Amino acid sequence: MRSIYIFVLAAFAHISVGCAQSPERIRPSYASPVLFQNLSCDELAAESHRLHAAYKIALADQDEARFHDGVGLLLIGLPVASMTGQDVTGEIARIKGQHLTVDRVARQRGCIS
Repeated sequence: MRSIYIFVLAAFAHISVGCAQSPERIRPSYASPVLFQNLSCDELAAESHRLHAAYKIALADQDEARFHDGVGLLLIGLPVASMTGQDVTGEIARIKGQHLTVDRVARQRGCIS
C-alpha cells in the first residue's frame, strides 16, 4: 500500500513539473514604455484591444497545450505539447507585460482614470 502511495506522489510530481503552465500563473515579462510613449490615447486604446484579443488566442493555445501534455503524460509518460513547442508561455508573458505597460502609459497620460 505504501509503494502505491509513493508511486502516485511521484507521478503527480512528474506531471506538475513537465506540463505547460496555467496561463493565470504566468508572470508578465518586462515591456519598455518607450514602445508606446508616442501613441495617442486612441492608439493606446486600440493597442490595448489588440493585446486583449491576442491574449485570448494565446490563452486558448496554452489551454490546448496543457490538455495535450496531460494526455501525453497519461499515454506515454511525456509532456508532448511542451516538448514539441506548443507551449506558449513566453508569448503569454510578453502579451501580459505589454498590456500592463500600455495601461500604465495610458494612465500617466490621463487617457484612463
